[in-house]
Amino acid sequence: MENLYTTNPGDHLVINVISIGTFIGEVVQTSPLIVKAEETGPLSNMRKGAEFKVLANLSSKIQDPVQSKILLEKAKKDGKPYYSSLWSLGVFTGVFEEILFIPKFEK
Repeated sequence: MENLYTTNPGDHLVINVISIGTFIGEVVQTSPLIVKAEETGPLSNMRKGAEFKVLANLSSKIQDPVQSKILLEKAKKDGKPYYSSLWSLGVFTGVFEEILFIPKFEK
């Protein structure tokens, strides 16, 4: 089955980190798939399967300019926002913050 999302370095995915929760991660390496949800620390070099799973439907939406905005607004409204600590998402504090938009789509 073909993925609904892309896994090129720099792409964002919605991931479920095993035993921790759901985050927006950034692809570091395609094969094997390695993703980070923070710049440094335990969530900065995770392998698919062992440490996280990709939420395919949500990942396809987060990669679409229109759908990502709808997805993030709905998550906030439902009280279940997505968090990340990635520079590519505008988080420069070193702590996990609620993601309200995808900066590359806001140009």
